[in-house]
Amino acid sequence: MATASAPAFLRPDLMRSTRQTSLVAGGAARLRCEARAKPMPQIVWFKDDAILNVPVTWSLQLGHVTVEDGALYTCVVYNHIAVISFSYNVTVESSY
Repeated sequence: MATASAPAFLRPDLMRSTRQTSLVAGGAARLRCEARAKPMPQIVWFKDDAILNVPVTWSLQLGHVTVEDGALYTCVVYNHIAVISFSYNVTVESSY
């Protein structure tokens, strides 16, 4: 019988280096939140305090951003053992 394990991020070092993400309007970014656990963890993405209605994946693609896309994006990864989260502070500057 496999032992259950709490979620753990696969590359936290890469995530920390992009915690503060500055973009110019029209630009793009990928926010990563890959994790492993047994049983397989679930993931939910938030923009500020609202759940994002996006396909559930280990990364969130922001494309052709506008100033309104600037926000605190958080991934919450969980299974029945534990919950972990990571936040990205995204700022978007006008291209004018």
